[in-house]
Amino acid sequence: ECLAGSHEEKVVYINFVEGTTLAPNGDDQAFVVDAWMTGTYNLDVPKYLIAAASTVEQLGGPLKAKLIVPSAPLTPEDVVGVLKGRGWEAEIVKQADVSAL
Repeated sequence: ECLAGSHEEKVVYINFVEGTTLAPNGDDQAFVVDAWMTGTYNLDVPKYLIAAASTVEQLGGPLKAKLIVPSAPLTPEDVVGVLKGRGWEAEIVKQADVSAL
């Protein structure tokens, strides 16, 4: 298949954040590949990404990608750090050490 067309995209976003996509931005155009969908539809991840890359290449798109990955979940240590940064005393205790639970 031969693809043609004029494109203004500057980057390819490969999105691994399940259930999300990037909204189009006319001022900062980009190709968006929602790679998380491979799991939803039981697709072969390498084949899916190679097909997407091939499409971008055939359209003369940018050979520049940014992979979007899920943020790490908040940890108790993160919360302690935020509270201490505000002048609180904060510590992590185990469930077994709190008799009121």
